[in-house]
Order: sequence, then structure tokens, then C-alpha cells
Amino acid sequence: MREYEPGKNPQIKGLIPGLTEIGKIKIGRKGAERKNAEGKTWQLPEKVDHFIVTTLDRGPDNNFLPDKELCARLKLAEKPKEIPITLLFDDLSLNFQSRYVCYVGKKLACSGDGENAITAGHKIIPCPCPQKEPTYKGPDKCKMNGCLSCLITGAGIVGGVWKFRTTGYNSTVGIMSSLSLIATMTGGFLAGIPLRMRIMPKVATNPDNGQSVTIYVVGITFAGDMAQLQKTSLAIAQSNAEYRQRMIGVEDAMRKLISVDAEIVDQAGDINEEHYPPEPEEPEEPEVPNITVTTAADAKVDTVVDTVLVKVTREGTPEPAAMPKQETAAHETPPPALSDPLELFGD
Repeated sequence: MREYEPGKNPQIKGLIPGLTEIGKIKIGRKGAERKNAEGKTWQLPEKVDHFIVTTLDRGPDNNFLPDKELCARLKLAEKPKEIPITLLFDDLSLNFQSRYVCYVGKKLACSGDGENAITAGHKIIPCPCPQKEPTYKGPDKCKMNGCLSCLITGAGIVGGVWKFRTTGYNSTVGIMSSLSLIATMTGGFLAGIPLRMRIMPKVATNPDNGQSVTIYVVGITFAGDMAQLQKTSLAIAQSNAEYRQRMIGVEDAMRKLISVDAEIVDQAGDINEEHYPPEPEEPEEPEVPNITVTTAADAKVDTVVDTVLVKVTREGTPEPAAMPKQETAAHETPPPALSDPLELFGD
């Protein structure tokens, strides 16, 4: 046992720091309450075609309150289609984290990276599994989860980030593709470049019935051409050469400290309610366990995971399903968007 050292403040070991969230950027909200046959209430998620910048406070309808003061300061439109942002890191994976995630009720059942997943019981199983397919209808559905952490330009606040969360394939791939392209053009620079977060309509195909639907996809853009982007990134690099060296060390430390699993566990209730709603056409669905961890709930989660493990073991690791065709002819008129609460296309 080490002796007490006067003047040295001890720190708790094993704590996992992360980026402090001071607000949210959303393209959806919780709608009117509904009841199933057993009388259990839930709120059907609603999609919108614009961004909603919120505080962390909730209103009477259980939605996060819009940050009207910030939006007025930034002179954003009433229904903004784009938001000025900057990123903290050059490493794409630190700015935008992604995982496959499965919940049972409001409890995390397992999360994976596309090759391996770890269950609530700390078992390692193959990933992905059949539960991620768009046509899977069980209560233990697996979805892509993406989380973008950014600063809102002009907010005048330092010490936290705004987070945009999505379970949509199109927005997840859209954000990753945008950031990868920008990083390629700048020679790997992302931190500090003035960017714009945009929401754009896109025509996709419903895998259930093959019909075309209009969805809204989030992406990241730079307001200028390639030459302007390279000039901007070069100016940042030249004026911050010493900062660049420090940033490399900071990113190395953050990779070890930031935990994606801690994020999806801490936010389990909100993520489940907004992105994993119950099936309205199956009101007789048994009540799922609440967030309180009990022996019975643990047993239920392990049963779900073990069932998937046995199926994967017998059939072999399934190949990822081919994504449905996303584009239609430019002259076709897109039909109205689905109101499907499963949100097969996500954010």
C-alpha cells in the first residue's frame, strides 16, 4: 500500500470520459401517444424535413425543447435545412462513431462492428446477424447507430458538443462518405474547417413492397469548390503547425478514452424510444423489460442472444444483404413518404 502524498488529489480509477453533450441536432420527434392491447402507452416517432436544434430539457410532450435563443443568435431559418458546424478531430472515427446495436426494451442486448459483437452477458458472437435485415419484424431488431459530435459555428460556447444521432443507413453512409471525401481532398484535415450540415431529399425503395418513397438524408458539405477547400485547409495547417502536433497526441488519447458502448448504454432509453418503436400492427406483443437491471431481464437478453448465436453457428455467418436500389429516374414524381414507425430507412 502506497503512503498518502499530501497535496496530491486522488482520482477515481476506471472512469470513462467522453465528449460532454450540451445540445442535440435532430430530424425527428416523438408524436402522439398510442396504446397497445395491454394498455401500455408509447409515442410514435415522426420525421421532419428540417433540423431541430434542442437543449437537453424536455417539454410536456416528452420532446427536447428547441433552443430558440441559439437559433435566433445564429439567424437560422424557422425550419433550417442546413447548420454551420466545425469538427474537433481529424480522425473521422472520433467525429462520427458507428455501431450495430440491438435493444430488448430499454436495455442494450448487444453491439457490434460488423465482424464481432459483444452481448450484455459479455459473450462474443458473429456480426452482423439476421436481425439487422430491413424485413426483420422482431422486438429485438438490430440497427445501425451513428453519432456525429460537432460544434455549431457561432454558438459562442466552449466545453461541449452537439450530437446528431441516426439509425438510418442512408444518413450513416452519407455522413461517412462526406467526411471521407473532404479528408481526401484536404490531405487528412477535418478539424477546424468550416462545414455545413445539410438535410436533403432522396428517392429510395421500400424493401417491404418495392415502392418508391422520399426520405431525408443528412450529409456534410463545404461551401466552395475543391481549390477553396484545399486553400482553407492549407491556411489552417500553416497557422496551426504546432497545434497539429498536439492534436495527434490528443487523438491518440481520445481513442483510448472515448467509449462507443458507454454512449449507447447511457442513452439507451432515448435511443430505444425514438429509433426502436414497437410494432403498431402487433399490439399483443409481450411487455419488454424496463431499464432496471434484474436477473429476469438479464435472462431474457441472454436468451435472445443465445438464440441468435445458435442460429448463426448452424447456418454460418450470413452475408450482408444487398441494399435496395436507391435511385429512380429524374423525371419520376416521388410518392409521399412512408409513415412506417419502423423507420426502415432511418434518419
